[in-house]
Amino acid sequence: LLAGGSECAGLNKMLSTIETSACNTAPCSLDKESCRVSEWSAWSNCSSACGAGQQVRQREIVAEAAAGGAPCQLALRDTRGCPDPRPTCEQRDCKWSDWKDWGDCSISCGGFGQQLRYRYVSEPAFAGGADCDVQHAAETRSCEMPDCAEEEVCINGTWGDWSEWTICSKSCKGG
Repeated sequence: LLAGGSECAGLNKMLSTIETSACNTAPCSLDKESCRVSEWSAWSNCSSACGAGQQVRQREIVAEAAAGGAPCQLALRDTRGCPDPRPTCEQRDCKWSDWKDWGDCSISCGGFGQQLRYRYVSEPAFAGGADCDVQHAAETRSCEMPDCAEEEVCINGTWGDWSEWTICSKSCKGG
């Protein structure tokens, strides 16, 4: 009692004057803590609408190992075959795209050269269908180009006509 005040209720009971609370709840550096992972996720949808497919589920690392605890060596991904029977997939052969335009001739003048065109696989083979033969992805054909113009034409000791003027090499101050 201080300065004639009144007595506190329950003062005789020492426990009622002490309150406790948790603190410093993190593990000590000497406490081993093993890796912990989350629960598995739900199984994914089947990867295929027909034929054999797979489902996947995953989990994550929640806490890494600490102070020499067991490291994370648990699987984080699990795969299984789809449990429901799937219809048989319809077999489909590979399909090519339309041919692209013919490219330029391999020579610019003076004889025969080659041109190339190609196409690509627009639909790959599926469920055991026939693959596209890569040898049929490109075609070549010959092309004939006119004779090359001679820069200096001299026939029987006489020079030919001048060619047309080219574009000036500068737009000002003499080109």
